[in-house]
Amino acid sequence: MSSVIPDSKGTVAKFDAQRLRFNLDQRELKRTTIMIHGNWASGKTHLVGDFLRTEMAEGSVAFLDIVGEEGTDSCADMGLGEVGYTIDSIKNLHALLDHFKSEGGLRAVGLDSLKALVELVMVHVLGKGRYESAKVDIEPGEWGDIHRAMRQMVLKFRTVAPWVMMVSTSDISVDMVTKEGILGGGIKGKGGFVGPDLPGKQANGCAAWFNLVGFLKAEVEAKRVTRTLMVTPSNKILTRQRLPRPILEEIKIPEGKGGWMAIKAILLEHFKPIEEGPENTKAKPLKPSKKGVV
Repeated sequence: MSSVIPDSKGTVAKFDAQRLRFNLDQRELKRTTIMIHGNWASGKTHLVGDFLRTEMAEGSVAFLDIVGEEGTDSCADMGLGEVGYTIDSIKNLHALLDHFKSEGGLRAVGLDSLKALVELVMVHVLGKGRYESAKVDIEPGEWGDIHRAMRQMVLKFRTVAPWVMMVSTSDISVDMVTKEGILGGGIKGKGGFVGPDLPGKQANGCAAWFNLVGFLKAEVEAKRVTRTLMVTPSNKILTRQRLPRPILEEIKIPEGKGGWMAIKAILLEHFKPIEEGPENTKAKPLKPSKKGVV
């Protein structure tokens, strides 16, 4: 399927539509991008380490630690080795991701954290001296530049590895649809909306950058820490899942090893389509209503 079309200079060239086609009937999950947010000590960084420990059996992995975060102690006993990289600027992060691509890419990459990353993005956009000044007045147009640079930075990770996990602390924010949450310095509406600790619209809009967004909870029960990951739809907590069949229950995260395997197993199970039986082999035509409207 091709056609002849002129470009901006009037030059005639063939356009191959087949090059843009893809099969929507995907039968297995081969890649995904994940964002986990939660309170302090909920186990976010440990989960990133467990994610990399599991995926390194299939290929190379990398743990990107943003300057200012530096919380990798919870991964000290996982046997990950020298897969950590300290990121101190957006320029160096771009260069490192380009290096990974030139080497054939990675199996998986983890980043800690989005909160620290957006601060590097703001330094990159505003300049270090201005960002570190006592008072920073950011113009509306500059917020657009910050949001755009942050989005482009996060999406670039998709070109480096099929499996990506990023984490962030949570905060009470504003729901961009209902406008409930912190407005004008006080809590209004029916309470706050819990999302990642990111500035402005990023706290809500960042969900579009990922295939799975979950809220990690931790509680101490009988001298043991119980962790669960919430990915179910919520009007109060930022979550997201791109799957053929929705996950409707919280995911239990085992203590120690196996957290990522518990999540991945459920993702793989819900990615499979419902088995086609005799009643599902053919689409049934819709019956018109009495008014002739389907």
